[in-house]
Amino acid sequence: MENSNYNKMNLSLSRGSRNRNKNAKDVKVSSIFLGVLLITGALAMYVCFLSMTISRDLPATDDSLDFIPGDSHILSDLSTIGAAHPPSPSVLYRPLIARQNSHHIYLDIGSPSPRRKLLIVDTGSYMTAFPCQGCRNCGKKHTDSIYFHHEESSTGSLVECDSCNDGSYCVPNVNRKKVCWISMKYMEGSSWTGYEVSDVVSFGWEDYHDNYFPQYSSSTNEESSAKHVFGCINSETGTFRSQAADGIMGLADKAQSISIVHSFYKSGKIPENTFSLCLSKTGGIFSLGGSANAAHLDRQMSYSPLDPNVTLYKVKIKQVMIGSIQVEGNLGEYTRKHNAIIDSGSTDTFLPLSIAIPFKKTWKEVTGLDFTNEPAIFDPEQFLKLPTIVVVLEGGYHWKLYPQNYFEFNGSNSWTNRIYLDEPSGAVLGANAMFGHDIKFDIINKRLGIVEADCNKNLW
Repeated sequence: MENSNYNKMNLSLSRGSRNRNKNAKDVKVSSIFLGVLLITGALAMYVCFLSMTISRDLPATDDSLDFIPGDSHILSDLSTIGAAHPPSPSVLYRPLIARQNSHHIYLDIGSPSPRRKLLIVDTGSYMTAFPCQGCRNCGKKHTDSIYFHHEESSTGSLVECDSCNDGSYCVPNVNRKKVCWISMKYMEGSSWTGYEVSDVVSFGWEDYHDNYFPQYSSSTNEESSAKHVFGCINSETGTFRSQAADGIMGLADKAQSISIVHSFYKSGKIPENTFSLCLSKTGGIFSLGGSANAAHLDRQMSYSPLDPNVTLYKVKIKQVMIGSIQVEGNLGEYTRKHNAIIDSGSTDTFLPLSIAIPFKKTWKEVTGLDFTNEPAIFDPEQFLKLPTIVVVLEGGYHWKLYPQNYFEFNGSNSWTNRIYLDEPSGAVLGANAMFGHDIKFDIINKRLGIVEADCNKNLW
């Protein structure tokens, strides 16, 4: 500011002595006026800055809209910053329990004190079911000896006859009430009958060992529970009576109304209408709403189309190989008519009867041994030389069945081959084929995802 006034004074003085005094006076007045003006401007700027700082820290009110005409949407957008939003659902991971050559999961049913049931995980059927109070012909070896009763649950109710699901039908006068009656029969011959009930369910966390199982859990986690329709068994036959499992959890995609996966998806508890199974000989991982990505041994999951015309999960087998040698035969013609079922409820794998002769021939060429399902003795060195069975799916994935998975150890170097060559109406890729893979059942996109994985990894 001093340099500016000095220049102005020099400019005035150069105009001659006649106006020297007048100009000097004018310059003095101008300098004072300019100084006052600058000080006033600085004070105004400080007051404005202070006002902005204070208003920024104060909560917005409706009156504040008057000060930003035409820009009320900006305030609206800013007011959402930091506001509470419901979290996006995430994949639910639960442990699988391997017992009696099957894989199980804990399901907690009802409220406020849910009953805990140990259920077989079965992709080869579609209904969840377990014995309920009043069962006339149920087994005595089930994990939970106390039967579920919907009237003891504050959230339980019978499914009314006008809401019976596909496969069930209305029966009047059962315990003086109309119920939706349903019956199921399984490939190995066991069966059950019962009626439909709706209640809140959630998946249990704990993995109990030996013979200890809790009869009930203390509470149901609302963040990971959903209302679901299941079967209340009142009579059972075959292995259903003799098994330790309380019942079964069917995962096949027959209808959304009885799909436990869809029940959780519809309630907003999982991000996708999908699930994956990662099985091991000692347990595994059940992923609801996605896959067990953290357990994958390969970066990318491969996919094969699922048959869109059936409720079971069926894929096409393009080739079967023993080691690197392809099994010759009419497999291509056969699989055009019959696809392979992915069935976690089946302990073993069954390949088409039509390839039995060429399969046994190729096995002999590769191993020098006759193919048999009878117990055989292998020392450790011999066992390590046994070949990997490769099932090539439509889409190109080479599904590998390793000897330690398709052979069952009997003890004392005795092993039994659990791949059977006698399936008359299709192939079944059972639990022993699924070992060591995370298999994603993509219900919406009708495709099967598969990748090798560490199925003993703890994701919870």
